[in-house]
Amino acid sequence: EKVIHPVEELELFRKTPSIWSGIYSRSFLEHNQILFHETPGASYQDISFAFFTLYYAQRVVLLKEAYLCYRCDNEASSVKSGGKVFCVCDEMERIENLMGDQDRELQRFMQTVKFNKYLYNYDRIDSMYQYAFLMRIQMEFEKAGQDGLLKAEYWDESNWRIMEEVRKRPEHFFERTNRDYMMRYQIAPYTLNENLYIKGMINEMSHYSKVVIYGAGVYGKRAFDVLHDKVTIYAFAVTDKKGNQDEINSIPVYEIDTLVSLREKMLIVVAVDIKKQTEIIKRLLGLGFQDIVTMDKEILYKYFN
Repeated sequence: EKVIHPVEELELFRKTPSIWSGIYSRSFLEHNQILFHETPGASYQDISFAFFTLYYAQRVVLLKEAYLCYRCDNEASSVKSGGKVFCVCDEMERIENLMGDQDRELQRFMQTVKFNKYLYNYDRIDSMYQYAFLMRIQMEFEKAGQDGLLKAEYWDESNWRIMEEVRKRPEHFFERTNRDYMMRYQIAPYTLNENLYIKGMINEMSHYSKVVIYGAGVYGKRAFDVLHDKVTIYAFAVTDKKGNQDEINSIPVYEIDTLVSLREKMLIVVAVDIKKQTEIIKRLLGLGFQDIVTMDKEILYKYFN
């Protein structure tokens, strides 16, 4: 019930914006050129619009009374659309670009707002897009840290801890929060041969003259148990043979570097703990291997029992 100046009340910027919850002066919007950001399906357009109405406003008053009715018929309609996954990022980028470097403290404060909006989007989008979106969060907040925009005093302790986990241990955060993704979409994000899905995996494997199980531990041995009578296992592979056996079930164990010359007709089955998969797949791609599938605990114990 009182008039305030928003940039002096930063907590106001944390509130989830709803365009229909405000009544605006047309001349104010036109003078400050506050426009909606054209994004697919009108997704998240309220974010930058609401920010700039607060950012440019000299006077705002908050009222308890409702003046508009807004009908919600299907609030989840956009969550399965791949074209809308990164719309919230586009909105935050627009805010940062138009705000520029003129108010560093507001920029630092807005990093907390951005992180909350990103986590909300991460939780609501379809699980098949969550890993890609997590990588976007990690990239943006790593850059924010390098640019000196992460200031702990603006964060509550819980969100600061989560943000640091996303920045420094995104795979751990992903495993901790999104097991559904790995159960439904078994191909790791860096795998190139995306046609190798669970139901057709055995059939596809049979087309390769050399199938190599990457991993000589519990998962690797389990992969051998469920695959050896369906496809021909050429070898086990490890990063370093030190401490590993020379053979497992009469199948030789090689260091992966020694198999590079055979990579053209070779399928690599990565059978290691989920936390190590991405690092290994990156290494395999760096060595020129292109046909790669992953078999983590969920696949080995759920799909092939």
